[in-house]
Amino acid sequence: MNRKQLEIISKEFNVVEDFSLTRSEFEGFPCPMVACLWTDEQMQELADRVKKEFDYTTPKTEEEWEELDDQWYRVIENCALRMGMQYYEDLSSDERKEINDKWEAIK
Repeated sequence: MNRKQLEIISKEFNVVEDFSLTRSEFEGFPCPMVACLWTDEQMQELADRVKKEFDYTTPKTEEEWEELDDQWYRVIENCALRMGMQYYEDLSSDERKEINDKWEAIK
């Protein structure tokens, strides 16, 4: 991964205290989602939508942190799906190749 790709994939979009989104978060899911080519505007809109749905209260115990973490991943995945983010496994080989070619062209 080159410097520009690393900047894109790791850019943070703040949601609430202690929680922000990055493209790499979606790309790193057990079932990865195509976030690498989403624009900053799309990612910010996703962060804004997540903020509306994420029930954030500062956790006090490890158990509360774990529950909040589980909620976080459910909310971000569902919001991303509603906005049109796709799973790589749902793409055709031609679509995956097109995404890979666009990503590799980023210098």
